[in-house]
Parts: sequence; C-alpha cells; structure tokens
Amino acid sequence: MKKLTRQELYDLLWTRPTTDVARELGVSDVWIGKVCRRAGIPKPPPGYWRQVTSGRVVKRIPLPPALPLATPDMNVLGNGRYANYTSRLKWKPPSSDDEPLPPPPDPPVFLETPEDIRLRAESLVAGLRLAESLDTPHPATVKLLEGDERRVGRADFWPSWGPRYRHASGQLLLGALNKLFFAFTRLGGQVSVYGRVNQSITVTVLGQGLPLGAIDFGWSGTQVETRYKPQGRFGLYWGYDTEDRIRPSRLKHYRECNALTKGVLRSFIAESAVIAHQYNRADEEHAYRFVMQCRDKVLHDRELRRMEAVRRREEELQALRQERQNLIDDAVARIERTDRLRELVRTLDQAVAGFDGPVAGYERWRGWALRVIEETDPRRMSSAEVSGWVAAFRMDEGQAPD
Repeated sequence: MKKLTRQELYDLLWTRPTTDVARELGVSDVWIGKVCRRAGIPKPPPGYWRQVTSGRVVKRIPLPPALPLATPDMNVLGNGRYANYTSRLKWKPPSSDDEPLPPPPDPPVFLETPEDIRLRAESLVAGLRLAESLDTPHPATVKLLEGDERRVGRADFWPSWGPRYRHASGQLLLGALNKLFFAFTRLGGQVSVYGRVNQSITVTVLGQGLPLGAIDFGWSGTQVETRYKPQGRFGLYWGYDTEDRIRPSRLKHYRECNALTKGVLRSFIAESAVIAHQYNRADEEHAYRFVMQCRDKVLHDRELRRMEAVRRREEELQALRQERQNLIDDAVARIERTDRLRELVRTLDQAVAGFDGPVAGYERWRGWALRVIEETDPRRMSSAEVSGWVAAFRMDEGQAPD
C-alpha cells in the first residue's frame, strides 16, 4: 500500500472526494475514515463537495498538530495498521559509477538534552486525566479480559496459566492498565495486545514499540525467585521478561509500588516518552552511521573497480603490443624466407642449365616456388592487403609499442 504522511493524506482528502482518493489508493472509503480517526485527520463534512461544485467558497478544517506521543513523520497508510518510526535520513546510492555520488547527509543534531526531554515528558502528563473505570473498558482491556476467560480452568495444571484479573489485586491492576491504555490513546500512542492465552502488551510511543510488563504479587501465578522479597504489591516495567521467573528488580526500567496511583501511572507514561526518545535518537545515529558506511562502501567499490579497470587495460595493452610485435616478426620472417627461396631458385636454375638435358618435373616445381614467393612476400602485397595488414595493428586502440 502506498505510504502517506498525515499532511499528504489531508491534502488529498481536501482536493478531491474521499471515494476518488480511496480508489486511487486501492482501499475503501470506510478504511480511509478509520485511518483519519486514528491519525487525527479532519475530513470534509457531508455536502462539502456539493457546495464546492456549486461555486461556494467553503473553509477547510485545518489539520491539527500531531498528538504528542504519535509517530514522528508517521505514515498513516503503510501496512494499513501500524505506523512505525523510520529515520528521516534520505540518501540513495548511485545506480552506476557514471552517476555522481550524492553528498553525505547532515549528521543528526539533538537540541534537547536528556534532562530537557524528561522535564517535557513530566509536564506533558502533569495534568493528564486518568479517570476511566472498568465500566468503560479500552479495546485492549477487552482483549485482556477475553484472554482471562480462556485461561479459566487452566490453573489446575499450572498456576501461571490461570486467570490473572479475577481476584482483588488483579482487578486493581486491570483498572490501572485500563487507565494507562486510554491515556496513551489520547496522547497519540497505540496499544496492542498479542496472543490469545499467554498475552503480551505493546505500546507504540513516538513510533517505538515498547513492551509493557506488569507484575501482580497478589496473584498465585506470579513466579519469582524465592530469595527475592518484593517491596510493593505491584511491579511495572518497560521491556521483555522471562515469564516473571527471574528477579524482577533486574528487569530494565522496573519499579514497584503498593498502589497504582495516578502519580505512579503518570510517571510511568512520562518514562515511556523518555525511553522512546532515546530509542529514536539511537535510530537516527544508527541510520547516519549506516548511510556513511554505505557511502564509504560505494567509494571503496568504485576505487576497486577503477583499479581493476586499470589492470585490465594494462593487460589489454600488453596483449596488443605482443600482437603487433608478432605481426612485425612474421612479416620480417616471411621476407627472409622468400629471399632465401629466390636464392634457392636461382641456384637451381644455374645447376639445371649445366645439365645435358631437362630435369623431369623441375619446371613444375619452379612454377610452384615462384607462386609461393609471390603469395608469401609482404613486398608483393596489394593495396588492399597492406590496408588489412595495417588494420590488424589496431592503432586506434592504444599506443604503438616501444
């Protein structure tokens, strides 16, 4: 599917009807509507194009800024579902050695310090509303509850396979997760729940998919090292675990608390923004290093091909010099042979002249020898033959031999 940014899709939808845009992109107008709702893109209201056709001037609804945790430069149409962060570096290697090498991109410059990002993230969540209850479950919460239903009856085989959210602390954890899911959605993040029974949660923040982990120490299925004594009732972290069987404090970005208060949840959201910024910066730096490595490789490969071309040209010139020398040596040798053959004919003519009678077959041999002389002696070549012989030197393909 064609990839478009928010601005590009907005411009399309306000220059021609949605059905025409959908037909051009190969999707349905219903799908366009879903994408616009997810990306916060306003569509022309009903009757807009009828008013435009009638000649009325209708004011556009401006495109609002992207939500603070939405993917930077997000492609609202990509694989049709998720918008992942991609580097903004645009550098394409040349397709041939004849094409000039594009200049290197500017190295990434980060104006904000990590502390600036942290303060901005904390101010973002300072007044964030977290009032949703389980009476209004988020779609991701619904999936977690469906997974809990599938785990009913499995605790008899293995405690960690049983329902997670049916006891008191599980309800508290689910309520906190529900608040987090709604908060991330309002800020532009995307929440995804994977799996039907053994489920995992991923929150896409600023284009980075962050695995969200939650530990409920009041659940019988939670398994940790016996030596580890939790300092709180719940644990939250960003990152992957090993089915909670390791010491939780060793998990990255891990925290414990006795109550999943609004302050704890806001702090957790702010931390996700800081982590996503760090990942995006690392992606930018990696993309820059990758482009520079590609550019260095292009230069290196070009130099190798140039040296190889020089080597092949030198071998070709050396072979050409040898061919020319062979032509000259052959011509000189043929002159020497024909001169000796003429001398042989004269010598035999004198000898035969002193005999009492003709020598049988001599005249026939003499005629053949004279024909060989005429055919072999370079000095007897015609103009066309000399031209062909000179052409064999290929004087336009290299310098004359020394």
